[in-house]
Amino acid sequence: MKKKIIIPIVAVVLVVVIAILGVNIYNGRIPFNYKLDVNSRAYLQAYYLEENTVRGAYYQNPDYTGGEGQYQFYQDKTSPKTITTIITDEESFNQIFKENYLDISFDKEMVILHVFASSDPANEYKITKMTLDKEDVLRIDYKLKLTDKKGGAMPGAICFLVKMKKTDVKAVEFVEQR
Repeated sequence: MKKKIIIPIVAVVLVVVIAILGVNIYNGRIPFNYKLDVNSRAYLQAYYLEENTVRGAYYQNPDYTGGEGQYQFYQDKTSPKTITTIITDEESFNQIFKENYLDISFDKEMVILHVFASSDPANEYKITKMTLDKEDVLRIDYKLKLTDKKGGAMPGAICFLVKMKKTDVKAVEFVEQR
């Protein structure tokens, strides 16, 4: 009699445990197919980088002549902290990027470009989580993946490029995880 009662109870407990673990594993998954390129800066049009500076990054001083009291670089203190651009068509893509940078089919795919300042340009970043909320805001959590490479002392502009399946998004929020 005791065996008949214990077996269903153990089975129910196992089902509940598996269900809880399954939900937690699913919530940590990235449900979007994507490709992350953190070295896309080299493929951006020069004018885009000049017009889209970010606070905290150092840039070449255009007035630098090597004279006394001049600095070759300046730190941007007035621009936005980050710039995020959602690119869903070929015309917009070609205005921002150099030719033949990326093979993309805009009827099925889109690109998100995120620019921010970092003193770790030599290291790598990874996306840890992507979620789309009810208001069609895509949240992308990312993290610095430390490597043996030496980080830079002078913060520079990092350009994330996320190529992914076309999704209806109104805005994108990048959140750095520590």
